[in-house]
Amino acid sequence: MEDSSSYLYPFTSASSVLVGVFDGHCGGQCSSFIASTLPAELQKQTKQLLKNQFPSQELLQEVFTSTDRQWLQHAKTKTIEDGSTALCLVLDGPDLIVANCGDSRALLYQAGDTIALTRDHIPEDPDEKKKDY
Repeated sequence: MEDSSSYLYPFTSASSVLVGVFDGHCGGQCSSFIASTLPAELQKQTKQLLKNQFPSQELLQEVFTSTDRQWLQHAKTKTIEDGSTALCLVLDGPDLIVANCGDSRALLYQAGDTIALTRDHIPEDPDEKKKDY
């Protein structure tokens, strides 16, 4: 199986949780690497925040980017060519942050309505074409 997941509870406070799902592509090494590295890095970064402060969307994006760089470096040295999508959420009471990379998506079903919480990152998307990797 190429998929991995992570779960940290408690996360930033006694009532907060971090959940991540990572869909491996062409192998499971990348999804396993991300499942262990991303939550640990996010937890390390949030410990630098004020006690019980909820992580920002910007911090989550920074950790996604940092983890991606770490993976690319690791994969290059070992000649690994697999990859992974990522979907993470941090929940603490009414506060929720959701982040994704690739086409893993989060939906919220509430009172009969489905609400998209993420947007797929696919090569055909005009906004993705503008990015400089």
